[in-house]
Parts: sequence; structure tokens; C-alpha cells
Amino acid sequence: MEIIGIDHVILATADLAAAAGRWRALGLQLTPPMRHAGASTENSVFFVGGADTEFYVELLAVHDRARAQQEGRQDLLDAIDRGGLYRLMLQVASAQAAATALADHGIEASSRDVRRDDGSLIGTVLEPIGTAGAGCSFALIAYDGGAEARRARHQAAGLFRHDLPLARLDHLAVIGPAGVDAACAFWETVLGLPVTGRVTGRGMDIRQIRIGDATLELIGPDGADSPVRQRPAGLAAVTAFEVADLDAVVAEVRRRGFELADPAPGVLPRSRVSTVSPDQLGGLALQLIAFDQA
Repeated sequence: MEIIGIDHVILATADLAAAAGRWRALGLQLTPPMRHAGASTENSVFFVGGADTEFYVELLAVHDRARAQQEGRQDLLDAIDRGGLYRLMLQVASAQAAATALADHGIEASSRDVRRDDGSLIGTVLEPIGTAGAGCSFALIAYDGGAEARRARHQAAGLFRHDLPLARLDHLAVIGPAGVDAACAFWETVLGLPVTGRVTGRGMDIRQIRIGDATLELIGPDGADSPVRQRPAGLAAVTAFEVADLDAVVAEVRRRGFELADPAPGVLPRSRVSTVSPDQLGGLALQLIAFDQA
């Protein structure tokens, strides 16, 4: 299958308006709330990127729990009750080709169309069944009309223009407290995405997989006393965005009423980071990262 890139992550929330309000307070532009046609869900999203790259965070809520149960969305309801990230979404060129590729590895996938509130088609989502080997919940999406036309529409609508200058998604992370070798094998063998780098330090063994313009980190412990062993397995509730001027962005975030530590050296080489905690943003931490160009 052809995986184009990391498309978005889904932040499950019980109160869409409240969660969106916190991200707007950061200076990000979110789309108006939209109910999916013929479904129990509603969302609001913010995009980061530009003409060549795009990533978004989807705040997803359920407006009718009984209907969601009838639709078989108990996993989403559980995620809403639990809080935090629900799923990683990868963009593929063709839903049919992706389904065939998964079937070649003995993996079944359910398919459903996602539509806007006016009934127009957004795209087709494939939800693989029995993919615990990946280390996190993920699904695949193929957009109607293709990725380039979609990005062009978003850029023309000004959806990348934020008061908080996030340049691009740098990375997401998947935590594997017992190790990540099996997950690495799944990503390479099933999805065709090999490990492209490795970083160790601070108790972590980080395997890096480059997907489009961003990186997925599979993080395991580097020893018996590693703090990673105490962390819950699965998709980490944090998005790391690159910024050009970290000190200026940290000052702006503080001016807007959020708390975060002074920038400090990160785990990745030549990096400095500062993070807004998940409790301030509806269950998803925002890491700001800058790299020394020297």
C-alpha cells in the first residue's frame, strides 16, 4: 500500500465546545463544529502545515451515545470516558489497495465512508481488526479528490493561519513499556514503513519511522530501571510541533494564560523543548520543539 503520511490524530472529548475553546485560547484557528452525516459523531479540527504538508488534530465527540452504541462505536465511547488520544490516522492513496495489502497479511479491515453534514463525501476510512502488534490504535483514510486538492482548499480558506506560529508536526510517539522490536517489525512488514533512525537516552530506546514529513517514534525502555516501564502502552497523549523561535512562542503561550517550563534540551539531538501539559488542553499535551541549525 502507499502511505502518504501521518494525516491526523483524534482527541476524544466529552465536551467539544470546551475542548475547542482551550485550543482557540492558544491562538489556533479551529473549524466550526460539524456533525458527520448519518453518524453519531461531531468534530472540530485545526490544521498545521501549508501547500506541501498538512497535519491536523481532530477533536471528536459523540452527540448521541445510544446511536454510537448502535453503530458499534463503543471503543470511541470508552476513549471519551477515559480521555486522551483515541487513534492515529494514516493517509493512503487508495482504500482498496490498502485493504488488499492488509488482507495479504491476514488482517481484516472494516470500511466506512465519512461524510460532511451536507452529505458530501470526505473520504473512506479503513479500520484494521487485530493490529495490537502496531503498538497503538490506528486506521487508514483515503480522501475523495486526493490530498493535493484538499490541501489547496484548506490553504485558500486560511486554515493554516494561526496566531500561534506552529511550523509543522515534528513527531508523535507510541509507548511500548516492554520493548518495541515487535512493533518495529509490524510497521515494516505490514505497512512497509521501516525504522529510519534510532536515539537512546534518559531511559528511552527510540526507534524513528519517517512517514511523509513527520516522524513516528516507537519508544521502549533502554534498561530494567527505565521510567518508560511505568508508562501506559499505546499512543502517547502528546503532539510535538516544530517552531522557528521557541523562546518567543513560549512567551506568547504564557501571555495567553498557559503554564509551561522554560525551554530545555530535548532527547532528540540539537533540540530544545517546552511543553503545555495535557490537563490544560483537554487531555493532549502540546510540545514545542526547535532545533539548533549549527
